[in-house]
Amino acid sequence: VSAGTAGDVAVSSERQAYLQVVNNLASMHGRIFGDERGPGGHKVQHVAHMLKLLLPELLAMQQFSELGDQVAYLNSHSEMLLGACRALSSMCATHSLKDVVGALRCLSTQDASIPPAAILGTLGNCAVVSLRGSIGNETSDAAEECADIMLDVWTELSSDYDVAAHLGPDLYPQFSSCAGAVFATYLEKQLHTAAMEAFEDEEDFEGEEEAYVEAVLSGLASVARASHSISLPNLAESLERSKQKLHEAVAKGSDASVPLEELCWMLRMSSYVMADSGDGETPLVPQIFAEGMSAGGINASPLVSMSQTLIKLATDFKASIDTAVASSRLMEELCKALGRWSETYLIPDGDGSSGPLSSDIDWTGYIFSVSGEGPAVLNFLVELVHLCFAKFPGDRNLHLIATQNLLKPLTKYPRVHGVLSRTYAWQDLYKSYVQESEATKNLEAEVQMHLTAAICNGYGTQAPDCVRELVAWQVKRLCHCASLPKNEFERADRVALTCNVLSSLRGAARAGCGLSRPLIFGEMRPCIPATSDVLGKSKEYTIVYNNVLELAADIFEFHTPYLSDEDSRGLFSWAVELIRRHCADKVLFNAKNGLLTSSKFDNECDSLLSIIRLLTQVTNTDLRHDDVAATVFSGVETIMPLMTGDHLKVPPLRRAFFYLLTYMVEAYASKVADLSPQSFVSFLQAMAFGLQVQEDSETGSAVFEAIAAFAKHGVMCRMRGGQALGANEETMIDGKRPLVFLFDSIVSKVILEDGANSLDMASEPMLYIMAQDATAFAEHLKAHIGPGDARAAGAIDELAVAASAAVATSLDRSSRQGFSAVFKSTIGNLRGLRKK
Repeated sequence: VSAGTAGDVAVSSERQAYLQVVNNLASMHGRIFGDERGPGGHKVQHVAHMLKLLLPELLAMQQFSELGDQVAYLNSHSEMLLGACRALSSMCATHSLKDVVGALRCLSTQDASIPPAAILGTLGNCAVVSLRGSIGNETSDAAEECADIMLDVWTELSSDYDVAAHLGPDLYPQFSSCAGAVFATYLEKQLHTAAMEAFEDEEDFEGEEEAYVEAVLSGLASVARASHSISLPNLAESLERSKQKLHEAVAKGSDASVPLEELCWMLRMSSYVMADSGDGETPLVPQIFAEGMSAGGINASPLVSMSQTLIKLATDFKASIDTAVASSRLMEELCKALGRWSETYLIPDGDGSSGPLSSDIDWTGYIFSVSGEGPAVLNFLVELVHLCFAKFPGDRNLHLIATQNLLKPLTKYPRVHGVLSRTYAWQDLYKSYVQESEATKNLEAEVQMHLTAAICNGYGTQAPDCVRELVAWQVKRLCHCASLPKNEFERADRVALTCNVLSSLRGAARAGCGLSRPLIFGEMRPCIPATSDVLGKSKEYTIVYNNVLELAADIFEFHTPYLSDEDSRGLFSWAVELIRRHCADKVLFNAKNGLLTSSKFDNECDSLLSIIRLLTQVTNTDLRHDDVAATVFSGVETIMPLMTGDHLKVPPLRRAFFYLLTYMVEAYASKVADLSPQSFVSFLQAMAFGLQVQEDSETGSAVFEAIAAFAKHGVMCRMRGGQALGANEETMIDGKRPLVFLFDSIVSKVILEDGANSLDMASEPMLYIMAQDATAFAEHLKAHIGPGDARAAGAIDELAVAASAAVATSLDRSSRQGFSAVFKSTIGNLRGLRKK
């Protein structure tokens, strides 16, 4: 194989096998390399050897100077080139940039004809050629696949926390140049793709595809950041060109779909490059940007120029808000991009300690600081949110994005609050909302929830009177709805108003911090008795019912730690009343009348989720355990008959249910015996259903933990000479006693499902079940598998002995580990017997 040239098709099959071996070697990692201290470690030498083996395949394409010839070579030798690229990708994913750079220098030391910079150039060229070869060439699968793989390579190389330091001053300029060329070519390719997709139905964009696109964009952002001095100006120019194309298309009256889609994609890409998603954490300025802002002057950084381009673009579209240029689609992407940017870079030096984290940045003189243009930009962004409400009425999706993606980041951090509360736009937005202006009075319920939360957060402790006014206004509206006669309350507009008010109060309940939440709860207290009247009129309106339950759950979750003992007891009494009312009204059972339509089923799932969330929050209170247990189990007993079949197939509902059930069984195992026979059977059936769920480790883990807690309680009772299940000891399910039913369910699970994960989780519950009568369960298991392999029967006997030994030693750690080992061995034998 080594004698053949890279282009020799006669040895292609041998070279494919050879490249597969190289791929396996390239992904080797772990302690096999020994001590890695020093630049000449075994790992670096290994990576260098892999590069040396792969370079001939990659260099072969560079023998041609024209792009067409290079693409033609790629297509005709695709199997070998793709094999080399896959091995290269495996190597970069397995080994750090530091190791790869060490390998490049190691190769250069061994052979001066292959300098590190040249190898980086080869990797960049391979990515650029494959990307360009895939543009407008849908028949070239090889180029498309090669482009994807090489993007992965450059993403891995660029994702290191300190790219410039690892590469050093001699290699970083070449690396940056190559990364910039790769990113620019990808922009070219993606703009072509955006133009092709401009007329496709947006509803075809599935959730999994969205997640994939986000992963790709995050990776590309790393490539752009590694070449920020090249890529950011390139991005800014592309944004300006796309904006100009859109304006020209609108001015001519021609179809603007293509330039609109191109600009939307450019905005999205820009936001990913400039800032990371906070995901609830304090935003972190990317290290490479922090270094650039510190080294060349805070406002001389390409990042600041890019920020100014983004603000200028938004200003232009705000001025064009009444024209076809500023479409709803464009405003959505603009709000997302500005929100992501503002969370990290707007007024980072305000009051409070929640500024972007970077010890290397001195924000003195920063253009978007509190003493610079920051307040004006903040005012502008709030105006933009208000305009989204006013100029695009009824556009729920845009309104949600404006509140969640833009307004929420603006109100999230104390560093901004003092400035925000003094801006004219913020005061106008607040007045517009509480005075029910045309722009805000018809906002959808979920939008109102996010808007109320943002206003309460934005004012915070800066303007407590405004927070009091807002919450008191919503409480007054709820009390008014509650006081209406039933026939008037049931009018569609009244039901909608009630939902809006409840959603707004939920936003207030979620807002604030430890300092402002007592203030918010003080204003919300009068709404608690009003909810009883609302529930009394809402039996046929599950959406209202659910909102009341969700409001209670929100108050429990966010306010309980800050309440006095008296308020905590009052809140608990309220929850008890809601749960009992829910049980008595049988809202879910009323919804079962007639055919179960999709809408009814969705309503049932929402109702179940709401009551489960409230029950879960009640478990977190520091009140008497007996009161909590009695309240929660009464709620669980009510919903248990419905938690089978189709409902348990809904992942969020299933996980919430089993999380609650697992907690309650672990904390109050003795209370399970007090369930009615019907609810007890439903509990066992739910456990069995949970064991059957595939590809949901959260549910599987929760179910095994619940069964283990339930069975362990039985063992402890028997050790004390008691009876664990009381009246339910004789309850039968599918003709079996409770423990036998659970035993058979677990055995079926672990025998039919290959894999070690289920065995690890099943060991503990099986021990506690068998510990209650090891011999009887062993005989039952033998009967279950039928006569056959004597080794399997012997293994089952060993399992019974291990269970009995664990009981004899009071289930100490050593005996539990011994049982686990025997259990895994026994199940392995039974799996083998089943396959025979």
